[in-house]
Amino acid sequence: MAVLISYPWLALVAGGAFLGAWRWRRARSAAIACVLWLLYGGYEYLIHARVLCSGECNIRVDLLVIYLLLLVVSLVALWNTARARPPGARAQPGPAARPVIPLTTTANRLTLHMLTETPFAIEYARAFAQARLAASIYDHRRVGRDITMKRLSELLAVFALALGVASGPACGADAAAQKHPDVVSAKVRPSGTDTFDFDVTVSSPYDTPQRYADAFRVSGKDGSVYGERELLHDHANEQPFTRDLHGVRIPRAVRVVVVQARDRKFGYGGRSLEVALPGR
Repeated sequence: MAVLISYPWLALVAGGAFLGAWRWRRARSAAIACVLWLLYGGYEYLIHARVLCSGECNIRVDLLVIYLLLLVVSLVALWNTARARPPGARAQPGPAARPVIPLTTTANRLTLHMLTETPFAIEYARAFAQARLAASIYDHRRVGRDITMKRLSELLAVFALALGVASGPACGADAAAQKHPDVVSAKVRPSGTDTFDFDVTVSSPYDTPQRYADAFRVSGKDGSVYGERELLHDHANEQPFTRDLHGVRIPRAVRVVVVQARDRKFGYGGRSLEVALPGR
């Protein structure tokens, strides 16, 4: 769902999908879902354009409510669309409209005639007919449930495919536009007197053999570099990736260091982390 923040127009894809579902089955909940997705797309675009929000707009508490509402309404719309009949389709005759076979066939009449000497003959015939009718009703409902679940699975597959096709190029373009790798996490442990070992996790989804995250470093807040590790190849098939840096000597007066990664073309930048040194 986070991709909708960067690419609000993807909400129009979801709205268009529910519009098609409404035109197909005329389920009212599909129309409601269509309207809500379109309204959210316009709202998110105004946020993205900094019309309704100034600054970085990083904290979006409103999305907790909006995404939950969209999820619930979308699932209800998919379920109701799967169960609805196409406009103009005739209703299938219910199980009550089917003839009760046990009491009308020649075989059952003969059986009833043979059992007339026993006092429970009529009750037996009625019980047999009711059992057949109950089995008929069960089969009818089971077929209806199977059809509903099949339609629902088809709708979910189409909906997921539409969002995947639309968001795939967007995510790829977003990764290609990224200039610097991000440091996701960093673990530090003492390895000797004033020396430390680091395990650094870096995210660089744009990695290619031509341009990739080629180094990370440990430095002080004043810019003093205490240690650096260079990376000799891309990690396109390992994202994010973790590498270590051992034996970094850091002055005793330093309590917090900064871990930052480097892009082969654009240099150091991206998200960095401040890490407290244990024991200091």
